[in-house]
Amino acid sequence: IAPFDLEELLLELIDEWGPRLEQVDIQLTADLDPVDTMTGDARALRDAVACLLDNALKYRREDVDAVVELVTRQEGRHVEIRVTDNGMGVPAKDRARIFERFVRIEGDNRGRAGGHGLGLAQVAEIVAAHQGTVTCEDGLDGGSSFVIRLPLTQ
Repeated sequence: IAPFDLEELLLELIDEWGPRLEQVDIQLTADLDPVDTMTGDARALRDAVACLLDNALKYRREDVDAVVELVTRQEGRHVEIRVTDNGMGVPAKDRARIFERFVRIEGDNRGRAGGHGLGLAQVAEIVAAHQGTVTCEDGLDGGSSFVIRLPLTQ
């Protein structure tokens, strides 16, 4: 646990994931508001956001121009990190349970993504360890928006 610059962490992720997403014609956009220095496990939080970017890649739709948005906002002593896409989305009835271990949403065209249902559980555990919350909301055109809300200090 140490102080870190969230914007720097996210810019590194953009540098890493931008080319990966671009290779499969996904447009990554970022709107990173400046936020105060955070305290936490920067590497773990980096892994959590990377998992959300990876899911946006895995669960993209082939019938649309794919888009992923990465947004940060500071509200008082909390910061919000939002990863929004226009992919397959998560049905409203399943949004709470996708953060449980070994839960995968089955259905048309979802089998090709693979996995064991551990990624979002890991995201939830990392966020909880930082005294934060993670939720899934409606995204763009039926996609998903994952919202991580963290306190700036623990």
